[in-house]
Amino acid sequence: MYRRQLIPVVLLLGVTFLSGCERAPKGMVPVYPCKITLTKGGAPVVNVGISLFANSLSGSYSVGGATDANGVAEISTSYGSYFTKGAPAGEFQVTVMEVPTIPDELKIPHEQLSQMPGPERDAHLAKVSAARAAFKRSVPFSFATPDSTPLKVTVAESRQGTEVSFEINDY
Repeated sequence: MYRRQLIPVVLLLGVTFLSGCERAPKGMVPVYPCKITLTKGGAPVVNVGISLFANSLSGSYSVGGATDANGVAEISTSYGSYFTKGAPAGEFQVTVMEVPTIPDELKIPHEQLSQMPGPERDAHLAKVSAARAAFKRSVPFSFATPDSTPLKVTVAESRQGTEVSFEINDY
C-alpha cells in the first residue's frame, strides 16, 4: 500500500531532472512557495517523502517533496509532464512516507540477482525481507495515507509562501 503513496514523490523527483524552463500548460493552476519542516523530538526527520493531497485537485496533479538533512521539504507540483516548484493554494492532507532501507551489503544489482541459482536467490531475498521487517520507523505508519494522517496544511495564495513545521511527537 505504501508503494502507491510513494509513486507521486518518485515521479516528482524524476521529473525534476527532465523539466526545463517551459511554460505552464493550459489548465495549470498557479502555485506558491511552500516548505514543510518535519521534526521528531526536536531532531529533523530526514529522507522521507512528503505528499500533499486535496480533493479539489484532479488526478493530473502530484504535489510533494522530500526532506533534506534539516528535515525541510521544498514542495513542488507536477501537472501531467510539467514540473514546477511550489504548491497550489488550498487545504491539503499531508502524508509522510518512509521507505524501509536495507544494509548496503544486501543491495545487489538486479542483473546479478537474476543470475543467482534459485535457492541462493531465495535465501538472499529472505535476508532482504527480514532487514525491511526489522527497519525501525521514525514516522508512524498512520502518517502514510490521506485517510489516517493527522497532518494538514493550508497553502496561502501568496508569493511570500507558506512555511509550516510539524513536530511528530505531538501525534
